[in-house]
Amino acid sequence: MPGDPHVRFGGRGHRNQSMLPTPILTLKCQADVLRWLAWESAHWDAESCGMVAFEKASKAVLGLGPPDPAFIARGEQNFTRFAAVLNDSLRGKTWLIGERLTIADFSVGALVPSAERMGLPVANYLEILCWYKRLSALPAWREALAAKNAAMPAWRTSIARSSWCGGPTGVLGGG
Repeated sequence: MPGDPHVRFGGRGHRNQSMLPTPILTLKCQADVLRWLAWESAHWDAESCGMVAFEKASKAVLGLGPPDPAFIARGEQNFTRFAAVLNDSLRGKTWLIGERLTIADFSVGALVPSAERMGLPVANYLEILCWYKRLSALPAWREALAAKNAAMPAWRTSIARSSWCGGPTGVLGGG
């Protein structure tokens, strides 16, 4: 099964199960949520947004060497392809599966800020922008982004200290 099991099944057994479609919403809606979770894992993360973010940022933070330009180029090409799929799928909808906010919206939407930060052309996709604006207007989403933004200075400091940037452990830093 695709995606994080905590994301897939985290809502079951809780008083507020509104993030996962209930049987009332039909098996088709449940299948659509699982399809978007699988799409996010296989394409949006692994082959586009996440690939570029890993190469441009995570590798530095983790000390895994310099970014690989070939992987960045591949991720940027894939972003264009997959963003078009997402954009077309959102046309005429409020949320990914229609009028109901689900865990799939959070899973796919989680990479939009990283995509923007990594210079991917999110602004070229109007439906994604409108959908993400609705998502980012949710109080819980705003709080999560504020916490992430508060942590960004420490993240940037760790990038500056990484070996491929010539920080204290790098060739230029004497490490």
